[in-house]
Amino acid sequence: MSQKSRSYSVFLLKEQFEMSSLDIESVLKQDHKLEKVSATKAPKDWLTYVTERPPRDPWWKSHFGITEDLKQAVQGALVFVPVDGRIFALSFGMGYHSLQDDCYEYDFGLRVTLNSVNPEEIRNTDIVEPDTSRRRRVQLPLRSELSYFDIDQDSTVLRALTGSVKAEYSDLFKHATGSSNLRLSVSVSTDEMQELLRKIKAIYDLETFKDAFPGLQNIVPIKDPVVQQELNDKLLAAIHAEDTESVSLTIPAIVDFVDGFAVKYVGVGHSDPFEDADFDNYRSYLKSRGTEISALTIADLRRHQLKLVPESGPTKSFSIYKSLIFESAIENNSSYHLNEGQWYKVEESYVENLRNFLNRRCKDLELPECAKHLEADYNAQAAKALEEGTCLDTTNISLRKQTQIEPCDILWMSNDIPVLTHVKIGTSSATLSHLFNQGSNSADLLIDEPASRDRLVAAIADRRRKAVEKASGSADEIEAARSAGEKFGENVKASIKERTFRVEFAIISKKDPSLKSDNLPLFSRVSLRRVLKDLDRSNVKAQFGFVADKTDR
Repeated sequence: MSQKSRSYSVFLLKEQFEMSSLDIESVLKQDHKLEKVSATKAPKDWLTYVTERPPRDPWWKSHFGITEDLKQAVQGALVFVPVDGRIFALSFGMGYHSLQDDCYEYDFGLRVTLNSVNPEEIRNTDIVEPDTSRRRRVQLPLRSELSYFDIDQDSTVLRALTGSVKAEYSDLFKHATGSSNLRLSVSVSTDEMQELLRKIKAIYDLETFKDAFPGLQNIVPIKDPVVQQELNDKLLAAIHAEDTESVSLTIPAIVDFVDGFAVKYVGVGHSDPFEDADFDNYRSYLKSRGTEISALTIADLRRHQLKLVPESGPTKSFSIYKSLIFESAIENNSSYHLNEGQWYKVEESYVENLRNFLNRRCKDLELPECAKHLEADYNAQAAKALEEGTCLDTTNISLRKQTQIEPCDILWMSNDIPVLTHVKIGTSSATLSHLFNQGSNSADLLIDEPASRDRLVAAIADRRRKAVEKASGSADEIEAARSAGEKFGENVKASIKERTFRVEFAIISKKDPSLKSDNLPLFSRVSLRRVLKDLDRSNVKAQFGFVADKTDR
């Protein structure tokens, strides 16, 4: 009778950890609840730790007055297995939550999976888009190749993948799911486990994935500790300066938002609950506890925790370091990105191609300098300074009962060409992505939907009317402004229909405009190139540029 398959979650500890000198506290979180136990069927040099919370009534038992004896228990275990000088951690239940985020090889499971799966038999993928920290899980009913999973290999990082393995590895396991850990189902005894792990480690060491998935090499992990240290120093400098434009914080996992939860921070005591993970909230928490942000170290960031406290069920925790998003440049402007506690380098040739494309589209703008602290105030000021300028900030051209879409922030004329200018203060990745998407969505809607063009005409006329009305104009002057605005709007409408208008992205910044696209975060550049190419395909001229920020912010 064949042995039943069992599910395993496997982590590979980093090379610095050795079984003979393993300090278990160096791989477990400070608040772990694990206890060492004996395992009679495991070799003596294995280490086994378990955690078990006392069984308790589920919340719905008392809620509905159920009298039966019902208990829920949360259990977990970690088994540390030595193999040829390396240590594997087998995790069961909630055991993996007790591992320090920086004690294991971040790419172990994903790399084993990429090296072992059949490239044409993939079942699902998890990806993260670093510019917005958006996460997506894509599943298909049939095994397919990677191109069917809607992965933009220029702007996304593959975090997990599931697929059927190649025939040559089918005697080890049939299917694999890889992220930081490797999840697989196998029928092996404890005596056979070390040999299986030895073979899995050999698969991890391969580089066959580079041929099977060549596009994934635009973004590669950094393992050189010297480079990592230099990048961490740059991260700390930005945090010490409280640079909220370049440093952001997010939940480093796909979360089921169906279940309500609060976010708390732990490290210098427990914070009050917050609705969302946010770098500003973390800063506020530290300051409320009397902690100097300028004194934070990388060790502090690894020790401090972001906790998700659900309304029911176990708490999940992540180190602050793993939750940070940051970008930097060293070594002749090579670009590096921190995501989920791992530094990535973006292929230099890829960055150079990106720079060459974008810099051709970076123009000196005709907009006035910005002396206003609020975008809305600047938009109104700039509109007055431009030919036929109309501020359309917060107006809506979307179809009825659909998500609001602004046509632009400022509509004006340049050499008889209508210009739809979209404005954003600052160069943070999340806000720029919103800016570029707004420009793309607006152009698509105006081109495709006559009703949206009509709404644009009405918005122009209404804004012109309100401007004169606000200035206490007479009834005749107000009507004349409305009529002129409608006439102007009809001309713009005709230009949009003929695609003779221009889309412009104006970025208000104190940065040196001569640096052009290098002023933007890497993945914002990727997003901008994608949008510009989309507009090119629609035969719409588009450009971007910088407006000097003259405020004291």
